[in-house]
Amino acid sequence: MILPLAAFMLIDQPDMSVTESPPFVFRIPDPTSETPLAELEFCTDTVTYVDISFDELRREFSLQLTLAEEAGRRLGEITAEHVGTQSQVVIGGEVIISPRINSAIWGGSLSMTGGDSIAQLEQMRQAARGHCSLPKAETE
Repeated sequence: MILPLAAFMLIDQPDMSVTESPPFVFRIPDPTSETPLAELEFCTDTVTYVDISFDELRREFSLQLTLAEEAGRRLGEITAEHVGTQSQVVIGGEVIISPRINSAIWGGSLSMTGGDSIAQLEQMRQAARGHCSLPKAETE
């Protein structure tokens, strides 16, 4: 019997429950000062989906994220302004990875690779489900 692919996808849903982990911040560092050029917090208010997957072709693990609409728009703006630069993923003040921005990320879905271990990706996955700590932007 052949079952539709969707039936298999429903079995392996990621756990999206809130964690006690500090959230992670996607940051564009300013090489001339301590103040970042831009940053976006990935947390329960901004992330709607997060999981770790394995790319068979590249033979590497990656963190898959889908952002809420406003966060996706903001990420697109940030990445469009900083294509070709190194960003930082920061958890609790510590830089976890420094991925290069290859192109603007529009649409609110992204994949992050480049961690030294699956443990770093798991740390980022837990952090993306953590409570937000930055003040929310005021909407006009």
